[in-house]
Amino acid sequence: MTESLRETESDDKVPAGGFGIQFKLSLFYAALLMTVLLLAAWLVERSVRDQIEQSRQRAIDDSGNLLVAELRRRTTLVNGLAQGIARFTENAPHDPALLAATIPSMLDLPRASAWIAGGGYWPEPYRFDAKRERSSFFWGRDTRGVLQRFENYNLASGPGYHRREWYVPARFLAPGKCYWSRAYVDPYSRQPMVTCTVPVNEGGEFAGAVTVDLRLEGLSEAFAQQTAGIDGYAFALDQHNNFITMPQRLPIGQTPADQAADIGILADADERYRGLAQKLRKIHSATTSAFKNSAAYPRKIVASLANESDEISLAEAELIALALRDIAVSAEPQYQDIEDDPVFGGEGLASIFVVPDSYWRVVVVTPKSMPVAKAQGVIRSTVLQLVLPVALVMLLAYFVLRRLVVTPLQAITQALIRPDPGGGLRQLSRQLKGEFGQLAFWFGRRNEELHEANTRLEEANAELEFQANFDFVTRLYNRRFFEHKLDDLAATDQWPRTGLLLLGVDQFRVINDTSGHAAGDAILVQMANLLRSLCNAEDVLAHFAGNEFAVRFNSPNIKHAQSVGEKIRLGIEGHPFVWEGHIIPVTASIGVVHLADVQTDRALALRLADGYRHIAQESGRNCVRSFEADDAAISKIHDEMGIFYKLQEALALDHFFVEFQLIEPITGHSGITKPAMEALVRLREPDGSVLYPGSFLPAAERYNAIEQLDRWVIENTIVMLAGNRAILEEIEFCSINLSGDSLVQHSLVLFIKELLQRFRIPARKLCFEITETQVISNLDRARTILGELSDRGCRLALDDFGSGMSSFGYLRDLPVDIIKIDGRFVRDICSDVVDHAFVKSIGDVAQAMSLLTIAEFVENDTSLAALQTIGIDFAQGYYLGRPVAIDEVLKTRYSRIDKAPYTPPNTFVSD
Repeated sequence: MTESLRETESDDKVPAGGFGIQFKLSLFYAALLMTVLLLAAWLVERSVRDQIEQSRQRAIDDSGNLLVAELRRRTTLVNGLAQGIARFTENAPHDPALLAATIPSMLDLPRASAWIAGGGYWPEPYRFDAKRERSSFFWGRDTRGVLQRFENYNLASGPGYHRREWYVPARFLAPGKCYWSRAYVDPYSRQPMVTCTVPVNEGGEFAGAVTVDLRLEGLSEAFAQQTAGIDGYAFALDQHNNFITMPQRLPIGQTPADQAADIGILADADERYRGLAQKLRKIHSATTSAFKNSAAYPRKIVASLANESDEISLAEAELIALALRDIAVSAEPQYQDIEDDPVFGGEGLASIFVVPDSYWRVVVVTPKSMPVAKAQGVIRSTVLQLVLPVALVMLLAYFVLRRLVVTPLQAITQALIRPDPGGGLRQLSRQLKGEFGQLAFWFGRRNEELHEANTRLEEANAELEFQANFDFVTRLYNRRFFEHKLDDLAATDQWPRTGLLLLGVDQFRVINDTSGHAAGDAILVQMANLLRSLCNAEDVLAHFAGNEFAVRFNSPNIKHAQSVGEKIRLGIEGHPFVWEGHIIPVTASIGVVHLADVQTDRALALRLADGYRHIAQESGRNCVRSFEADDAAISKIHDEMGIFYKLQEALALDHFFVEFQLIEPITGHSGITKPAMEALVRLREPDGSVLYPGSFLPAAERYNAIEQLDRWVIENTIVMLAGNRAILEEIEFCSINLSGDSLVQHSLVLFIKELLQRFRIPARKLCFEITETQVISNLDRARTILGELSDRGCRLALDDFGSGMSSFGYLRDLPVDIIKIDGRFVRDICSDVVDHAFVKSIGDVAQAMSLLTIAEFVENDTSLAALQTIGIDFAQGYYLGRPVAIDEVLKTRYSRIDKAPYTPPNTFVSD
């Protein structure tokens, strides 16, 4: 790119020639000064008046929009609060005491008591008690502003609520929507207000409604303050043209005690408002007529609304249906002249603004135009103040600009011409001349480069952000982001009210193997889309890796969490997953945890859920498993979890220690006479008892702590060898066991190399033992790591040889030096001819391949003699020496003198 840039530079020329900016500026100012002085008065006369009117109209529009915004801010708050209470009642138990204790605290928001007059939950008949039709939970504010519960709606003699104008529409509301009632005066608090009603649905069935009352008191004062700057006044009307706010100066007659006045009452009180009333009715009529003639008009809903409530007429039912269907109306302001406004005593203009989502309107009334005398005074003052100052300013500006603009402009141009160290420059245009041409050229060049760099940076940042938080295939959150969300949850009080499930797609490897990875990816994408549809909007979904998905969801208890898991399992089982026209049957194994049963530890919660998922797989797949006290498999998970935490504590407090067991040369065929030894890890309990590997290694492997333990053993073994140089010289090698998790980590090789260099231990003194089962899952990766260890001089042993069906095949695939024969064949070598033949065949193959052999579990002298006859190179077992501290290991070398009798264990257990 740099070379091409330099090539184009050689062809382009920097603009030059023409008159300079200094000459042009002088000529321009001379002509401009004369023109300004001649045209100033004419321009002021023509433009100032229009500008004043335009500015004033903008101020009116801004004022109306601000009033609309203030109303919408309050309605949005109330709607959100109502939706929150509705969600609570849907998920909460049908416990009147719980509802009575919780709903008032949700209504009593900080700093909102001036807006929220009350509200409550109104269930369907007999919802709580089969013998009691009315069971509402309603609170309103008393004269002190304190929420008080009102039971009158529940009394047989009370007004009831199931047929009220604000309740009946809730049956037809979509989830998340709010119906705003007509404005009214509350019969209890005597306050003007409107009610937001939202539906409560349980199991897809309408179960009642939640209401929140928006207090209208105080809005009139806010409207008056907002319109004071435009010499006007304003008021708000609901969808029925009832007053939501009303200036005190309007001539309104008497209305019923529990009803708000409407625009018709204003027109009846003063006929000068009749035109405005007709305009508002016309807007209302046009909207409802268009709706009534449209395909979206719900005739059955309109009829039901009118029949189910005595408070709803047919016309009102049509308007309510309009709100229920959320039919969009024009948001553009409309205007209506008022010939003789009673407040101004002259022509007025009413600007009508729409409040979105509620079909309310805000009316701003202002004088139609500024008084002529005031406008003329502004014009005269402007002309007098403009002409002379303009002339003086222009003359002064000439000299100032010459000093402040021309000279710096020339310097800036020169600075921009200098190329940066990254490459040359070339001209983009030859049309501009002089300094402006140069400035435009160089600034344009630099600006384009900066824009291109910023564009690439923004694209890179967006890509990095997506990759950091989302899974590329499913577009769900990834494991990292999901764990971050769990950490955030642990810092709140929502942890014990949350469920967590881990889902594994059953037989996913079979899908990949039979249909290809493209099919597997398609199934993952379909699974992600299905989970989105099965889960709630507030649930957190993630794709961990491979066939694993995770869901975090709100849940009151473990029973509910189990039901969520079962719902998802059934949804997956019944969903047709399609690939290239073929339906692929897919099921899932799901592990469920309720976080109230888990300490606030993200890692623990995930491990438990993963353990339950594994149990679901082991139980036959396509099932949901969670904690059950009488389930042996799940109890084992909890036992292993306890051991895992004990293991973590032991690593932190250094409670592990290493013992060494002698490996004795027994034939001399290999020419090796020095003994070897194996490092074996133990865990010392606080009470002094010792745990052996069989009790804690399964937990370490299940919960991904085995690699950390391996490194602890490697490092501590090397440290002890470095501290016992005499023993190091006396042994042929020291064996250390490696797990499958460590075997695929390339950093392991670097870790071992750094320890050998730091403690100056010859690599040939270390032998790393692996098993067939540890390498089979990732043979290529294991072969690479083992090859690097072998290249550095370390020895490699294939442990438990003979336990797998393909053991001999791995001798060709892996760079091993030693075969350790599985102890199950050694124990009965003298009594079982098959075992004897098997051990002999292993010895023959090893000799043919120049490999050393070690026989484990040598428990008596007859077994030792048989191994010597066969030609096995080394023996290991309690007969030759038990595991001991490093400074005792050579003292246990095999001797027939004073040999303590040995009783073999009843069962075969490998260390």
